[in-house]
Amino acid sequence: MEKMNLRYLANFSERARSIGAKLLRCAFGMAIGISLFSFSANAETKVYVVKDNPNAAEPYNTWETAAATVKTATIFATNLVGTAQAESVEVLVGKGEYNNDNNIYLCAGVTLRGATGNRDDVIIGQSSYTSATTKRIVVAKGAGAVIADLTITGGYVYAHAGNSKYDYGGGVYLTQGAMITNCHITACTGHYGGQAAGLYVSSSYAYDTLVDKCVTKPYKSSSPIPTYGYAVYVTGNSVVDRCQIVDNKATGTKYDTNRTGGALCIYNSAASSTIVRNSLIARNSATYQRTGKDVWMGSGVSIRYGTLENCTVVSNTTVDVSAYTTGSAAGVVVRKDQGTVRNCHIAENYDESVLKNYGVSDANENGLDQFEYCCTSPLHAKFVSCVLDDKTKWTFDRKGRIKLLKGSPCIDAASQQSWMVGATDLYGRDRKLYGKADIGAVEYVKPMGFNVIVR
Repeated sequence: MEKMNLRYLANFSERARSIGAKLLRCAFGMAIGISLFSFSANAETKVYVVKDNPNAAEPYNTWETAAATVKTATIFATNLVGTAQAESVEVLVGKGEYNNDNNIYLCAGVTLRGATGNRDDVIIGQSSYTSATTKRIVVAKGAGAVIADLTITGGYVYAHAGNSKYDYGGGVYLTQGAMITNCHITACTGHYGGQAAGLYVSSSYAYDTLVDKCVTKPYKSSSPIPTYGYAVYVTGNSVVDRCQIVDNKATGTKYDTNRTGGALCIYNSAASSTIVRNSLIARNSATYQRTGKDVWMGSGVSIRYGTLENCTVVSNTTVDVSAYTTGSAAGVVVRKDQGTVRNCHIAENYDESVLKNYGVSDANENGLDQFEYCCTSPLHAKFVSCVLDDKTKWTFDRKGRIKLLKGSPCIDAASQQSWMVGATDLYGRDRKLYGKADIGAVEYVKPMGFNVIVR
């Protein structure tokens, strides 16, 4: 009996220890759960998107229950922020092509991001659209409204009398502190005066973004071409950095007003801190037939109150601007003295067969002294510390990347600015790679040496 009691007590003790351990683990788990719940409540809310997901269900907070369209997810995210249920929401979009998503709106605090980080993996837009109304792809408004890691295509912007509110930014429209980064805006269209077919930036920020293959054209043969930048328009206290504006096109017939042109247009009505730097503007083309006077237009860049800095503007072409009285060029045009062009490489921009790298819309050539530390040709007496371009000392490589060659006059010739410390060039290299910054969007990279070992 005594042995049995001892065995019973031993078994009881073991069971008690087991139960105690389980209770302890349960209590610890509850504590962990509470801690995790508290953490997730304070973390940024995430909303997921999977194309045509048949199991979509609010709050779209897992990949299994993800929203089926981008627009559904962003509307839900905007409501969360707008009703103070979340301080910020990140909408993560799964890999795929979302062909019928347009008029997507992001408010302050909402980020729209491709989930893989590769902008080629997620494509948002529309395949084709023609009508007398604008259908942008994405509008982002307010600080903390962010577009990242996406391709945006098929935007359409249309303008006409009485519809000026909707004449900018067919692909993306940024305003009031919004931001776009690591995106590709392509194949957008502007009709009947629709401007900035690709990207509109108003007191906002654009980084590491490619804008290409956008087309602006008249709605009918008798209509004017668009004013301002036909691919990208920048205004207000904006910063555009490390972007590429390439292979865009504008066509048109008659045009009677006194401002137009530029795949990129920096435009303000008064002195502004608008800055475009470390960017490439290349291989854009435009056709003009104007009947007005004092036209300032071009194919590359047009500036009124703003700064173009450490940019490369090359291989842009225009047709039928050589007969204009003032302010036309295929490269960079400044409206009178209302703009600064600093540390820029401006080369091989042609109006048909005539080299026209720069111009100012002033009969007395006022404004040419705003070109500082640039590399271009021919040089002008009013330029400040500019150097003559040598077209044999730069090229595009097989991947289409601009590069300086040994002996380029751009090397170490830039005006050294405080912002360059810690900054990078168009391709992510140190802006002062060898101690001094170069003119243009890219730094010269010395060829890698090699040793030949003879055995």
